[in-house]
Amino acid sequence: MCTLLIAFRSHAAAPVVVAANRDEMYARPTEPTGLLVASELARYSAPSWLEAGPRAYTRAQWVVGGRDCERGGTWLGLNSHGVFVALTNLRKRHSEQGSRGLLVLEALNARTPAEISERLAEAVDGGDFAPFNLVYGTTEEIMVAHWPGEHLELKALSPGVHVVPSGARLDDITLPKVSQGSDLFAAALARHSDDTELIAALRHVLADHTLPSLSALPPMGSPWGPEVARQLQALCVHTPIYGTRSSSLLLLREHGSRFFAIEGAPCSDAELREVELPR
Repeated sequence: MCTLLIAFRSHAAAPVVVAANRDEMYARPTEPTGLLVASELARYSAPSWLEAGPRAYTRAQWVVGGRDCERGGTWLGLNSHGVFVALTNLRKRHSEQGSRGLLVLEALNARTPAEISERLAEAVDGGDFAPFNLVYGTTEEIMVAHWPGEHLELKALSPGVHVVPSGARLDDITLPKVSQGSDLFAAALARHSDDTELIAALRHVLADHTLPSLSALPPMGSPWGPEVARQLQALCVHTPIYGTRSSSLLLLREHGSRFFAIEGAPCSDAELREVELPR
Protein backbone atom coordinates (compact mmCIF):
# COMPACT_ATOMS: atom_id res chain seq x y z
CA MET A 1 0.00 0.00 0.00
CA CYS A 2 1.55 3.28 -1.03
CA THR A 3 -0.87 6.14 -0.43
CA LEU A 4 -3.45 6.19 2.33
CA LEU A 5 -5.93 9.08 2.69
CA ILE A 6 -7.89 9.19 5.95
CA ALA A 7 -10.65 11.46 7.22
CA PHE A 8 -11.14 10.86 10.94
CA ARG A 9 -14.22 12.28 12.65
CA SER A 10 -14.42 15.11 10.18
CA HIS A 11 -17.12 14.09 7.69
CA ALA A 12 -20.87 13.51 7.88
CA ALA A 13 -20.80 10.33 5.79
CA ALA A 14 -18.86 8.25 8.32
CA PRO A 15 -16.59 8.65 11.35
CA VAL A 16 -13.75 7.19 9.27
CA VAL A 17 -13.34 7.59 5.51
CA VAL A 18 -10.39 5.83 3.86
CA ALA A 19 -9.23 6.06 0.24
CA ALA A 20 -6.09 4.10 -0.61
CA ASN A 21 -3.98 3.08 -3.59
CA ARG A 22 -1.79 0.00 -3.56
CA ASP A 23 1.35 0.39 -5.65
CA GLU A 24 3.28 -2.78 -6.42
CA MET A 25 5.35 -4.60 -9.02
CA TYR A 26 3.04 -5.66 -11.84
CA ALA A 27 4.44 -9.20 -11.76
CA ARG A 28 3.67 -9.83 -8.08
CA PRO A 29 0.68 -12.20 -7.85
CA THR A 30 -2.33 -10.92 -5.94
CA GLU A 31 -5.87 -12.07 -5.21
CA PRO A 32 -8.81 -9.63 -5.20
CA THR A 33 -10.29 -8.16 -2.04
CA GLY A 34 -12.69 -10.55 -0.35
CA LEU A 35 -13.17 -12.78 2.67
CA LEU A 36 -9.79 -14.10 3.85
CA VAL A 37 -9.96 -17.73 4.95
CA ALA A 38 -7.57 -18.71 7.73
CA SER A 39 -7.00 -22.24 6.41
CA GLU A 40 -5.86 -20.85 3.08
CA LEU A 41 -3.43 -18.43 4.69
CA ALA A 42 -1.95 -20.88 7.19
CA ARG A 43 0.33 -22.48 4.60
CA TYR A 44 2.41 -19.32 4.34
CA SER A 45 5.46 -19.05 6.58
CA ALA A 46 5.13 -16.52 9.39
CA PRO A 47 7.60 -14.94 11.80
CA SER A 48 7.74 -16.65 15.19
CA TRP A 49 5.75 -13.98 17.02
CA LEU A 50 2.73 -14.76 14.84
CA GLU A 51 2.76 -18.31 16.19
CA ALA A 52 2.66 -17.23 19.84
CA GLY A 53 -1.05 -17.91 20.17
CA PRO A 54 -4.08 -15.80 21.15
CA ARG A 55 -2.69 -14.39 24.41
CA ALA A 56 -3.51 -10.78 23.52
CA TYR A 57 -6.01 -11.44 20.77
CA THR A 58 -9.62 -12.40 20.42
CA ARG A 59 -9.82 -14.02 16.99
CA ALA A 60 -12.02 -12.08 14.61
CA GLN A 61 -15.06 -13.86 13.21
CA TRP A 62 -14.12 -12.63 9.76
CA VAL A 63 -11.47 -10.58 7.97
CA VAL A 64 -11.91 -8.89 4.59
CA GLY A 65 -8.95 -7.75 2.51
CA GLY A 66 -6.80 -8.50 -0.51
CA ARG A 67 -4.15 -11.20 -0.52
CA ASP A 68 -0.51 -11.07 -1.58
CA CYS A 69 0.06 -14.54 -3.04
CA GLU A 70 3.84 -14.25 -2.74
CA ARG A 71 4.05 -13.83 1.04
CA GLY A 72 0.47 -14.52 2.14
CA GLY A 73 -0.31 -11.23 3.84
CA THR A 74 -2.51 -8.27 3.05
CA TRP A 75 -2.06 -4.50 2.76
CA LEU A 76 -5.45 -3.24 3.99
CA GLY A 77 -8.31 -5.00 5.70
CA LEU A 78 -11.30 -4.80 8.01
CA ASN A 79 -12.45 -7.29 10.64
CA SER A 80 -15.67 -8.24 12.40
CA HIS A 81 -14.81 -6.03 15.39
CA GLY A 82 -14.80 -2.90 13.21
CA VAL A 83 -11.00 -2.64 13.28
CA PHE A 84 -9.26 -1.63 10.05
CA VAL A 85 -5.53 -2.00 9.44
CA ALA A 86 -3.45 -0.62 6.57
CA LEU A 87 0.24 -0.63 5.67
CA THR A 88 2.63 1.64 3.82
CA ASN A 89 6.26 0.68 3.35
CA LEU A 90 9.31 2.72 4.23
CA ARG A 91 12.60 2.34 2.42
CA LYS A 92 14.38 -0.87 3.36
CA ARG A 93 17.54 -0.69 5.45
CA HIS A 94 18.12 -4.42 5.69
CA SER A 95 16.87 -7.68 4.24
CA GLU A 96 13.25 -8.36 5.10
CA GLN A 97 12.64 -11.63 6.93
CA GLY A 98 9.29 -10.97 8.55
CA SER A 99 6.49 -10.23 6.10
CA ARG A 100 4.96 -6.84 6.74
CA GLY A 101 1.78 -8.07 5.07
CA LEU A 102 1.49 -10.90 7.59
CA LEU A 103 1.90 -8.28 10.30
CA VAL A 104 -1.24 -6.61 8.94
CA LEU A 105 -3.08 -9.90 8.81
CA GLU A 106 -2.26 -10.75 12.41
CA ALA A 107 -3.27 -7.26 13.54
CA LEU A 108 -6.65 -7.89 11.95
CA ASN A 109 -7.30 -10.51 14.62
CA ALA A 110 -7.50 -7.78 17.26
CA ARG A 111 -10.61 -6.48 18.95
CA THR A 112 -9.17 -3.04 19.79
CA PRO A 113 -6.31 -0.74 18.73
CA ALA A 114 -4.79 -1.19 22.20
CA GLU A 115 -4.35 -4.91 21.58
CA ILE A 116 -2.52 -4.18 18.34
CA SER A 117 -0.24 -1.63 20.00
CA GLU A 118 0.75 -4.14 22.68
CA ARG A 119 1.58 -6.96 20.32
CA LEU A 120 3.18 -4.69 17.74
CA ALA A 121 5.77 -3.53 20.25
CA GLU A 122 6.62 -7.16 20.95
CA ALA A 123 6.72 -7.99 17.25
CA VAL A 124 9.24 -5.39 16.17
CA ASP A 125 11.36 -6.02 19.25
CA GLY A 126 11.65 -9.73 18.54
CA GLY A 127 11.27 -9.82 14.76
CA ASP A 128 13.16 -8.63 11.72
CA PHE A 129 10.82 -6.35 9.82
CA ALA A 130 11.76 -3.87 7.14
CA PRO A 131 10.57 -0.32 7.97
CA PHE A 132 6.88 0.51 7.70
CA ASN A 133 3.94 2.68 8.73
CA LEU A 134 1.00 0.74 10.17
CA VAL A 135 -2.35 2.47 10.56
CA TYR A 136 -5.01 0.77 12.66
CA GLY A 137 -8.17 1.80 14.42
CA THR A 138 -11.91 1.99 14.82
CA THR A 139 -14.53 4.72 14.65
CA GLU A 140 -13.34 5.84 18.10
CA GLU A 141 -9.55 5.76 17.80
CA ILE A 142 -6.90 5.51 15.09
CA MET A 143 -3.22 4.88 15.73
CA VAL A 144 -0.23 5.27 13.43
CA ALA A 145 2.83 3.12 14.13
CA HIS A 146 6.06 4.32 12.54
CA TRP A 147 8.84 1.71 12.44
CA PRO A 148 12.00 3.08 10.75
CA GLY A 149 13.90 -0.04 11.77
CA GLU A 150 15.20 1.06 15.17
CA HIS A 151 12.55 2.55 17.47
CA LEU A 152 8.79 2.06 17.29
CA GLU A 153 6.81 5.30 17.47
CA LEU A 154 3.06 5.28 18.18
CA LYS A 155 0.88 8.31 17.51
CA ALA A 156 -2.86 8.79 18.02
CA LEU A 157 -4.47 10.36 14.97
CA SER A 158 -6.22 13.67 15.58
CA PRO A 159 -9.58 14.45 13.93
CA GLY A 160 -9.17 15.79 10.42
CA VAL A 161 -7.71 14.84 7.04
CA HIS A 162 -4.45 12.90 6.96
CA VAL A 163 -2.14 11.29 4.40
CA VAL A 164 0.11 8.31 5.11
CA PRO A 165 2.53 7.80 2.21
CA SER A 166 5.12 5.19 1.48
CA GLY A 167 8.69 6.24 2.12
CA ALA A 168 7.87 8.95 4.67
CA ARG A 169 6.01 9.78 7.86
CA LEU A 170 2.38 10.71 8.40
CA ASP A 171 1.47 14.02 6.72
CA ASP A 172 5.01 14.65 5.46
CA ILE A 173 4.38 17.58 3.12
CA THR A 174 7.91 17.45 1.74
CA LEU A 175 6.45 14.80 -0.58
CA PRO A 176 4.42 16.47 -3.35
CA LYS A 177 1.88 13.62 -3.41
CA VAL A 178 1.08 14.22 0.27
CA SER A 179 0.11 17.86 -0.21
CA GLN A 180 -1.65 17.09 -3.51
CA GLY A 181 -3.53 14.16 -2.02
CA SER A 182 -4.56 16.11 1.06
CA ASP A 183 -5.92 19.00 -1.00
CA LEU A 184 -7.87 16.79 -3.43
CA PHE A 185 -9.21 14.57 -0.64
CA ALA A 186 -10.39 17.52 1.45
CA ALA A 187 -12.08 19.10 -1.57
CA ALA A 188 -13.94 15.88 -2.42
CA LEU A 189 -15.08 15.48 1.17
CA ALA A 190 -16.33 19.07 1.26
CA ARG A 191 -18.42 18.61 -1.89
CA HIS A 192 -20.07 15.25 -1.24
CA SER A 193 -21.91 13.57 1.62
CA ASP A 194 -24.01 10.99 -0.25
CA ASP A 195 -22.26 7.60 -0.26
CA THR A 196 -22.50 7.02 -4.01
CA GLU A 197 -21.34 10.50 -4.95
CA LEU A 198 -18.55 10.47 -2.37
CA ILE A 199 -17.15 7.10 -3.48
CA ALA A 200 -17.16 8.22 -7.12
CA ALA A 201 -15.38 11.45 -6.18
CA LEU A 202 -12.78 9.59 -4.14
CA ARG A 203 -12.05 7.27 -7.04
CA HIS A 204 -11.37 10.37 -9.11
CA VAL A 205 -8.96 11.60 -6.43
CA LEU A 206 -7.09 8.29 -6.42
CA ALA A 207 -6.83 8.45 -10.22
CA ASP A 208 -4.96 11.76 -10.16
CA HIS A 209 -1.83 11.82 -12.35
CA THR A 210 -0.51 15.25 -11.38
CA LEU A 211 3.30 15.24 -11.43
CA PRO A 212 5.55 17.70 -9.60
CA SER A 213 8.34 19.56 -11.29
CA LEU A 214 11.79 18.01 -11.01
CA SER A 215 12.81 20.87 -8.74
CA ALA A 216 10.00 19.98 -6.30
CA LEU A 217 11.21 16.41 -5.76
CA PRO A 218 12.53 15.75 -2.25
CA PRO A 219 16.11 14.49 -1.87
CA MET A 220 15.17 10.88 -1.17
CA GLY A 221 18.29 9.14 -2.44
CA SER A 222 16.22 7.16 -4.94
CA PRO A 223 18.05 4.45 -6.92
CA TRP A 224 15.92 5.39 -9.92
CA GLY A 225 16.42 8.31 -12.23
CA PRO A 226 14.65 11.62 -11.65
CA GLU A 227 11.85 10.93 -14.14
CA VAL A 228 10.85 7.68 -12.40
CA ALA A 229 11.08 9.43 -9.03
CA ARG A 230 8.76 12.07 -10.44
CA GLN A 231 6.25 9.44 -11.61
CA LEU A 232 6.22 7.96 -8.12
CA GLN A 233 4.91 11.27 -6.76
CA ALA A 234 1.61 10.91 -8.63
CA LEU A 235 -1.29 9.51 -6.63
CA CYS A 236 -1.92 7.04 -9.45
CA VAL A 237 1.48 5.65 -10.43
CA HIS A 238 2.49 4.27 -13.83
CA THR A 239 6.00 3.05 -14.64
CA PRO A 240 7.04 0.18 -16.94
CA ILE A 241 7.31 -2.45 -14.17
CA TYR A 242 5.63 -0.89 -11.12
CA GLY A 243 2.49 1.09 -10.48
CA THR A 244 -0.94 1.38 -8.92
CA ARG A 245 -2.43 -2.10 -8.95
CA SER A 246 -5.64 -1.58 -6.98
CA SER A 247 -7.62 0.80 -4.80
CA SER A 248 -9.64 0.45 -1.61
CA LEU A 249 -12.40 2.74 -0.33
CA LEU A 250 -13.84 2.36 3.16
CA LEU A 251 -16.67 4.08 4.99
CA LEU A 252 -16.25 2.87 8.57
CA ARG A 253 -19.29 3.23 10.83
CA GLU A 254 -20.57 1.71 14.05
CA HIS A 255 -23.24 0.07 11.92
CA GLY A 256 -23.47 -0.15 8.16
CA SER A 257 -19.81 0.09 7.14
CA ARG A 258 -19.14 -0.14 3.40
CA PHE A 259 -15.99 -1.40 1.65
CA PHE A 260 -15.28 -0.87 -2.05
CA ALA A 261 -12.47 -2.26 -4.18
CA ILE A 262 -11.06 -1.55 -7.63
CA GLU A 263 -8.93 -4.41 -8.97
CA GLY A 264 -6.84 -2.28 -11.29
CA ALA A 265 -5.68 1.29 -11.56
CA PRO A 266 -8.45 3.71 -10.51
CA CYS A 267 -7.89 5.67 -13.73
CA SER A 268 -8.76 2.59 -15.80
CA ASP A 269 -12.15 1.11 -16.64
CA ALA A 270 -11.74 -1.48 -13.86
CA GLU A 271 -14.98 -2.15 -12.00
CA LEU A 272 -15.74 -0.36 -8.75
CA ARG A 273 -17.04 -3.27 -6.68
CA GLU A 274 -18.68 -3.19 -3.27
CA VAL A 275 -17.24 -5.96 -1.12
CA GLU A 276 -19.88 -7.87 0.80
CA LEU A 277 -19.22 -7.67 4.53
CA PRO A 278 -20.50 -10.63 6.60
CA ARG A 279 -23.16 -9.62 9.10
